[in-house]
Amino acid sequence: MKIAPSSAGALTWLSIILLIAGGSIGAPAGRLFCLVLAGLLAAIPCAFAAGKRRLFAGFVLCIAVVAGYVSYAEGDAAYEAYLRQQR
Repeated sequence: MKIAPSSAGALTWLSIILLIAGGSIGAPAGRLFCLVLAGLLAAIPCAFAAGKRRLFAGFVLCIAVVAGYVSYAEGDAAYEAYLRQQR
Protein backbone atom coordinates (compact mmCIF):
# COMPACT_ATOMS: atom_id res chain seq x y z
CA MET A 1 0.00 0.00 0.00
CA LYS A 2 1.34 3.41 -0.97
CA ILE A 3 0.38 6.84 0.19
CA ALA A 4 0.20 9.90 -2.04
CA PRO A 5 3.27 12.15 -1.79
CA SER A 6 1.13 15.15 -0.87
CA SER A 7 -0.53 13.20 1.95
CA ALA A 8 2.84 12.00 3.24
CA GLY A 9 4.17 15.54 3.23
CA ALA A 10 1.09 16.90 4.98
CA LEU A 11 1.25 14.26 7.71
CA THR A 12 4.95 14.84 8.22
CA TRP A 13 4.59 18.61 8.46
CA LEU A 14 1.64 18.24 10.83
CA SER A 15 3.76 16.03 13.06
CA ILE A 16 6.51 18.68 13.02
CA ILE A 17 3.97 21.30 14.08
CA LEU A 18 2.87 19.02 16.92
CA LEU A 19 6.50 18.52 17.95
CA ILE A 20 6.94 22.28 18.20
CA ALA A 21 3.63 22.70 20.05
CA GLY A 22 4.51 19.86 22.41
CA GLY A 23 7.87 21.40 23.14
CA SER A 24 6.23 24.66 24.13
CA ILE A 25 3.76 23.09 26.57
CA GLY A 26 4.93 23.29 30.15
CA ALA A 27 2.88 20.44 31.62
CA PRO A 28 4.55 17.06 31.09
CA ALA A 29 1.23 15.30 30.41
CA GLY A 30 0.23 17.78 27.70
CA ARG A 31 3.69 17.65 26.18
CA LEU A 32 3.60 13.85 26.12
CA PHE A 33 0.17 13.88 24.46
CA CYS A 34 1.40 16.12 21.64
CA LEU A 35 4.57 14.09 21.18
CA VAL A 36 2.69 10.78 21.01
CA LEU A 37 0.27 12.25 18.49
CA ALA A 38 3.21 13.59 16.45
CA GLY A 39 4.83 10.16 16.53
CA LEU A 40 1.65 8.46 15.36
CA LEU A 41 1.25 10.91 12.50
CA ALA A 42 4.89 10.49 11.46
CA ALA A 43 4.64 6.70 11.58
CA ILE A 44 2.14 6.60 8.71
CA PRO A 45 4.40 8.15 6.05
CA CYS A 46 7.36 6.32 7.56
CA ALA A 47 5.61 3.04 6.80
CA PHE A 48 3.80 3.81 3.55
CA ALA A 49 5.62 6.66 1.75
CA ALA A 50 8.52 6.30 -0.65
CA GLY A 51 11.93 7.87 -1.01
CA LYS A 52 13.01 10.98 0.83
CA ARG A 53 9.61 11.49 2.42
CA ARG A 54 9.95 8.15 4.20
CA LEU A 55 13.42 9.06 5.43
CA PHE A 56 12.27 12.47 6.65
CA ALA A 57 9.24 10.96 8.40
CA GLY A 58 11.51 8.40 10.05
CA PHE A 59 13.73 11.19 11.32
CA VAL A 60 10.72 13.04 12.74
CA LEU A 61 9.48 9.80 14.31
CA CYS A 62 12.85 9.27 16.03
CA ILE A 63 12.75 12.80 17.42
CA ALA A 64 9.21 12.24 18.71
CA VAL A 65 10.18 8.96 20.40
CA VAL A 66 13.23 10.42 22.13
CA ALA A 67 11.39 13.57 23.21
CA GLY A 68 8.46 11.46 24.42
CA TYR A 69 10.76 9.29 26.51
CA VAL A 70 12.32 12.35 28.14
CA SER A 71 8.89 13.90 28.71
CA TYR A 72 7.61 10.67 30.25
CA ALA A 73 10.50 10.64 32.72
CA GLU A 74 9.82 14.28 33.64
CA GLY A 75 6.11 13.57 34.03
CA ASP A 76 6.79 10.61 36.29
CA ALA A 77 8.97 12.76 38.54
CA ALA A 78 6.38 15.55 38.58
CA TYR A 79 3.64 13.08 39.49
CA GLU A 80 5.72 11.66 42.35
CA ALA A 81 6.31 15.19 43.65
CA TYR A 82 2.57 15.84 43.45
CA LEU A 83 1.82 12.68 45.44
CA ARG A 84 4.36 13.64 48.13
CA GLN A 85 2.75 17.06 48.40
CA GLN A 86 -0.74 15.59 48.81
CA ARG A 87 0.25 13.27 51.67
